Amino acid sequence: LAASSTFSKLNSGEVQTDIDELQNNLQEDNESTNLFAPVFHPTPFKMFKEHSFDVLDLDWSKNNFLLTASMDKTVKLWHLDRRESLRTFHHPDFVTGAKFHPTDDRFFVTGCLDHKCRLWSIIDNEVSYEYDCQDLITSIEIFKDDGKYTIIGTFNGFIHILLTKGLKSVLSFHVSDKEIKWTDSDFMGTTKHTNGPRITGIQIISGSNEPLILLVTSNDSRIRVFDIEKRKMVEFLKGFQSGSSQHQAFYLEKEGEPTVLCSSDDHWLYGWNLRTGSDENGTNKERSHSVSTIETGRDSLQDLSSTSSTGSLDDNDDFKDHDENGKLVVPQSGTESSTPNKKKGRRRSRIFDSCLLY
Repeated sequence: LAASSTFSKLNSGEVQTDIDELQNNLQEDNESTNLFAPVFHPTPFKMFKEHSFDVLDLDWSKNNFLLTASMDKTVKLWHLDRRESLRTFHHPDFVTGAKFHPTDDRFFVTGCLDHKCRLWSIIDNEVSYEYDCQDLITSIEIFKDDGKYTIIGTFNGFIHILLTKGLKSVLSFHVSDKEIKWTDSDFMGTTKHTNGPRITGIQIISGSNEPLILLVTSNDSRIRVFDIEKRKMVEFLKGFQSGSSQHQAFYLEKEGEPTVLCSSDDHWLYGWNLRTGSDENGTNKERSHSVSTIETGRDSLQDLSSTSSTGSLDDNDDFKDHDENGKLVVPQSGTESSTPNKKKGRRRSRIFDSCLLY
């Protein structure tokens, strides 16, 4: 009887009608329960269209001015109240970075593929100072509190720390160096490093009254933390994948814990808890209030005792694994040092889920 009833409904088309009604009801339910809420308005507030090639970097000033650096060999100055750029600053090659001076936005620094870092005066519309680092500049950063230092990262892995005023060199080292050596006049000619890895991001993660600490990202899938006061690398992060992409790690504090986030070529977002600046219980150590003073010259870096940094890494720590909390994992004898792929997959998933809490 049931089969005969179903067959008669199929012949009359009642079953298809019921299916259509069910689909319509499901579609109405989905539309009524759609909780999608965009973070950004779909229509741009303003669009600037003067660059003829890709924009590689941009930076906001404290007075709502905007700098854009482009592959068209120019840096342009904008303001949201104007439709057109206020001024154009020409360079001999691609401009890979541009940063306003944090306390005086009449000045800004740029990094260019012609090997030169320039300090520009907007009022005078000219270069006030320049520094030749003898390599392609791929990343640039300026100390956010007072603008005292400008940090340059290059294509072949060199890092140059400059005094912003006058762009005078303080020290230079290679990203793969465990111990930071003083800069010499022939540093680039005597160093054993000749190529790579490319510096893709630099962030200063210390305050004005704290020792200078740099967070450096490079395209060898590594993130390194350098303590300039101690003149060495104090932490080493790995796990993400980078190659041709310009990944840059960012530092933030989550519930009082120093944390680093970075994108990856494998479409995951990675996070680490830093040991630098934290004790064993995960709470921040009290930093020394001694002012970090770095001047040009071999004997001018003062070795101030600070309780803010972790102990130094051993020589082989770069090649050891870290657990899910970012702590160093020392393999026992007879065990493999590498983490199984299945465990790595779980770790990535956990990191991605935890990042959603931000």
